[in-house]
Amino acid sequence: MITGLQNILDTELEKMIEYIKGDLFDAETDALAHGCNTIGKMNAGIAKEFKKRFPEMYEDYKARCRKGLFLPGKGYIFKNYKKPHIINLGTQCDEGASIYYVEKSLGWLYDSYKEIGLKDVAIPKIASGLGGLEWPDVEKVLKDYFYNSDLLIQVREKD
Repeated sequence: MITGLQNILDTELEKMIEYIKGDLFDAETDALAHGCNTIGKMNAGIAKEFKKRFPEMYEDYKARCRKGLFLPGKGYIFKNYKKPHIINLGTQCDEGASIYYVEKSLGWLYDSYKEIGLKDVAIPKIASGLGGLEWPDVEKVLKDYFYNSDLLIQVREKD
């Protein structure tokens, strides 16, 4: 009986979380999300690529950090005039992510996605590259929040 229930839960999760090999920036989703620090610097990893591709977002991010409006464990959406929108998730203060802040920032996304009007979002394996966390730990948090949601999450990883 437990095995059957687990299979049903796994099937439901597969509907909400897709794993795709390919460039995050090729996703055709409402938004792209990534984990970042809250000190106003995007100088490494995927954050550096976000900074390069979306300079207006980066200027907004720096201003929010400077004013104390973007804190660890929180998130915010930068609305592009054309999609995708950008979601910055405060997964770390400075260097190195914290599973606590990952949990809190994904909780923010879960609490906010309907109000924002998101149907789908693409993310890298947040906090598990330069952030230093193990992906299975982060993935568990992701699944815990979104298994029962109607937000489709594409976890993208370069080939």
